Amino acid sequence: MSRRSIETIDGASVLAAIAIIVAVGAVRARFVRAAAAALVVVLSVGSAELLKRGLPHVPHAVPAGRMSSLPSGHTAVAASVGLGLLIALPAVLRPLAVLAGAAYAAAIGFSLVLLGFHYPSDVVASFFLCGFWAALVVAAIGGTHRSAVTPRGLALATVATAAALAVAAAIASRHPVVTAARSREAMLAAAVCLGALSLGVFSLVASVAGERRR
Repeated sequence: MSRRSIETIDGASVLAAIAIIVAVGAVRARFVRAAAAALVVVLSVGSAELLKRGLPHVPHAVPAGRMSSLPSGHTAVAASVGLGLLIALPAVLRPLAVLAGAAYAAAIGFSLVLLGFHYPSDVVASFFLCGFWAALVVAAIGGTHRSAVTPRGLALATVATAAALAVAAAIASRHPVVTAARSREAMLAAAVCLGALSLGVFSLVASVAGERRR
């Protein structure tokens, strides 16, 4: 992911993503799931922004001298949109949503760290925040435990995520900030950790996002 792709994540893109998610649910006549999926995006992005503005005012919540950047808003958008689509899509497309969503969210988070826009903890916090809201919303609408994740699907998702991270690293490594301050070992460690976290969050939500029969 390049800096330009990161900059495409803004208020307009969030609204467009919510509209697409609602449309998917409406086409399937699953209006509750459409609303729930959109709610995941709103709650994730909204709480990320509130925390980013509120934590600096809480004593000892943020180390002295550290910029107010936790959690990452861009990562919250990328992960919550992927999780929202995962919830709204039919079961047959849910494995594909895990594959694409985990790869995209991990690549965005990884790029933000490599380019120096965020600390790794900012990105990690956003993944946990989005996973929390997605799991809570799925539980509220009565999701089932008919898992959409199979060993083969998880393997494909792992390969896709690794490929996305490799592309992100290749593009970001040309940036002077990265070449000056990021070692190969640090880049590899960040890629492995964020890739595993993204896969874990998406797989967990997919495992409980099944729909009850009508």
